[in-house]
Amino acid sequence: MPDVPRRLALPLTIALVLAFVAAAAMFAALFFVPDLRLTEEEVQTTVLSTIQSEAREGFLVTGRLRSSLSSESTRRRWVRILNLTVGETTVRVDLPGTMTYGLPLDALTAGDVSLEGQTVTVRLPDPEVFSVEAELEEARVDVQSSGVNRLSPEQAERTVQHALRSVRPQLRRQAEQYLRENDQPRVNTAETLAEMLAGPLRLAGAEVERFRFVLAPGDTLTVTPDEGAGRVRTGVETDG
Repeated sequence: MPDVPRRLALPLTIALVLAFVAAAAMFAALFFVPDLRLTEEEVQTTVLSTIQSEAREGFLVTGRLRSSLSSESTRRRWVRILNLTVGETTVRVDLPGTMTYGLPLDALTAGDVSLEGQTVTVRLPDPEVFSVEAELEEARVDVQSSGVNRLSPEQAERTVQHALRSVRPQLRRQAEQYLRENDQPRVNTAETLAEMLAGPLRLAGAEVERFRFVLAPGDTLTVTPDEGAGRVRTGVETDG
């Protein structure tokens, strides 16, 4: 085989070196791809920072509920010597209200969030009442007076105000009882969190196929984000 002319030796050597470098780069790209997935700590940070950015006044509102309560207050006028009622006014108030609920910021910590494969698990705290607003403009007031010595208009008005004041704390107690005895607020809170967190986690580089919310020991809600419509699909799993 004839010798390669010297003028071709240098270009041939350079071409061989470049081919080797290109092959090495392709091999590295195929077999040594860096792992760009988010770590569990990065997922925890993204979850907590997203919730903090969406919260107002240190509280994340995840749902609202309308309810109503009735209160009755009676004032009487007496002739004490005879122990005789000579006048009576009864006020009945039907007062609707709106309750908002959700999570205070300090209720959820990094330890409540974990990552396993493409599933983010969140141990969900119990929702709490944020506000209860009595809708006074929709209140229904019924005043019934009887007797020969009835209450004055001023006294009747004070009776109405007393009835209204007694309804407001009852609305809050009713809201707190509803949260304790019903699962729907927990489900609403989980779905709200899943819809809120899916986008930021995706932008941060996390490949999240589903969220798993632990509502109570043995009671788990799985939520799958729907990228097309921004909605969620849910399913409750109960152990045992």
